[in-house]
Amino acid sequence: MSPRQVAPALLACLLVTVSACGGGAGSTSSPGILPGSTQTGQRLGVTLTPSGGSVLPFSTSRHTMTATSASGQPVTVTYQGTTVATGTLDGNAFVELSFTQAVPAGATVTVTVGTGATAVVASVTLSQAIKATASDIVYSAGPPPVITVQTGDDTSGTGTVTSGDENQATDTENPSDGQIEDVNSSTSTTLPANLPVAITSCGSTITITPTLSAAGPIGLQFEEKTSDASGSAQYEFAANPFSTPLTFPILSSAARVDMTITQNGATLVTIEAPLSSLLTTGSGGASPSPSPSASPSACPTLSPNVPS
Repeated sequence: MSPRQVAPALLACLLVTVSACGGGAGSTSSPGILPGSTQTGQRLGVTLTPSGGSVLPFSTSRHTMTATSASGQPVTVTYQGTTVATGTLDGNAFVELSFTQAVPAGATVTVTVGTGATAVVASVTLSQAIKATASDIVYSAGPPPVITVQTGDDTSGTGTVTSGDENQATDTENPSDGQIEDVNSSTSTTLPANLPVAITSCGSTITITPTLSAAGPIGLQFEEKTSDASGSAQYEFAANPFSTPLTFPILSSAARVDMTITQNGATLVTIEAPLSSLLTTGSGGASPSPSPSASPSACPTLSPNVPS
């Protein structure tokens, strides 16, 4: 992917100011900062089903074997290591849980269905807008095994994702630990917290920082565009290795971002989402949410990240 420089005139006319900064003001940061006020009375609907031809990894009571239904499996929801809800899937492999402790709006929680080594673990990002979230989890045996986690505001009150629910997103995850592998968000304004990057915003720029431990070379491909229309403003950049923070312009409040992070030459995670969701990454998660470095005293400049 070859870098394309954004015209100076375009940069001078950036449409969005994400946060007032400069002159001593620091950046706003997603990971490590609660994405919304703490809410009581939160509800979460959970459904777990196998994809066509797949069987679930749970053990039956008499034999260690796979199952075709998740009915009867225990469900535990944790937030930053603390259990906030428990229940059991009914005959339709569904349960609606009421949280026993307050959790921030937009937080990423861990949903564990089953117990032990055969449990299915999913990362679910709660609604930012209302106190009810719907989540539909579909298990595919693979190989390799994966789960597809669809979430949305539970505006219908059914606990399941319906076409009318707002802020929908679909993640592909590792069912053993809920680690995100792919995020495809059409309308959701919040990304999961357990991503391998920290994202900060300041003025008319965003900065992406790698947070993985040194387990191999990390690469980044970044594309931002104001629309899919031909000739629309866009910005592309590729870095391999991706070892230091990179700063990019915000082209528009309506821009979408396609981002791919690789490790040892293999795709680690892909993200397709509205730019706004990058700036409201959920707090907490299945994996420890990395803390960003100290906020700068002024907004970072684009140099030398914008190629000349």
